[in-house]
Amino acid sequence: MSLVFLFYLLFPIALIISIIVSIVMLINAILKNNTKKIKKMALIIALLLTPIAYHYAKIAFYNSNSTPDINPHSTLKMRVYGDYPFEKDTNMKIGIRFKSNNINCNRDKWLLDNGGSRHKIKTFPTTVKNGKFESIVYFDSYLPGICRWEAEEIYAYMQSKNDNIELAGEMLVNAKKDVTVSWDSDWRELALERQIIFSFPLRDKSKNEKLFPKKVNFPDEANIGFVSQKAPTEKDKLLYINCFKKKDDNVNFKTKTILECNEFYSINGEKLVNGLKNISTTQKEVQVKFLDKGWKE
Repeated sequence: MSLVFLFYLLFPIALIISIIVSIVMLINAILKNNTKKIKKMALIIALLLTPIAYHYAKIAFYNSNSTPDINPHSTLKMRVYGDYPFEKDTNMKIGIRFKSNNINCNRDKWLLDNGGSRHKIKTFPTTVKNGKFESIVYFDSYLPGICRWEAEEIYAYMQSKNDNIELAGEMLVNAKKDVTVSWDSDWRELALERQIIFSFPLRDKSKNEKLFPKKVNFPDEANIGFVSQKAPTEKDKLLYINCFKKKDDNVNFKTKTILECNEFYSINGEKLVNGLKNISTTQKEVQVKFLDKGWKE
């Protein structure tokens, strides 16, 4: 256990204890009408509260600047194209997930406990026709700003458009009344901000149904690759995504066809670990072939 971790762990605890002790001593001084001690304890409490006030003032400042600004002059573009044999039953868009790299812009849970990076999804117009798809994406769609936004991953976002098929990664969740979900909505962000909830614990069901009364659906995500600054190689320019169909008897008490696209292969046929590869910002294009591998038990 490092000294830095111990400091982050113990400092808030010590600060809270110090404030509580100081308040008790202040009350005691007030009861005894000890003017000198009252002034002394009031000053100590003010000094103890200063780092907390500074911390949350800083959070408020960075949070007010945490939404990235659109880059009006995007230049880092790439063509993503390939085969997509599921246009009859699904809609699909190519998108980039952006990440903030300034720790001050990240979501803070407590005094010194950081709650993780902020993310933002940007989808791009995608043409899907006759078993082919094509999209032009921009790695610099957002200005870096004080949060230092940059492209993190490329995805294919897929959503069923009829009752013939359901995508394995689609999510139907409960949301607050005023939540509007689009292709660019990130379910991770909305969940962290308590705008959506995935399930109702039995003891909290009635309370949560009032807070999250709206049903919303998020598209499936097929991860095409990580965005990298490295120069591309030939094998980085082609990717196979194997898709399987299977029957699910537990969807609304009736049998339904489930489409699952989660097995990724490179140009030489090797299965990629976790389906992830690097997509360079210097690449002009990347080819992605969604393959219909038929039925899977």
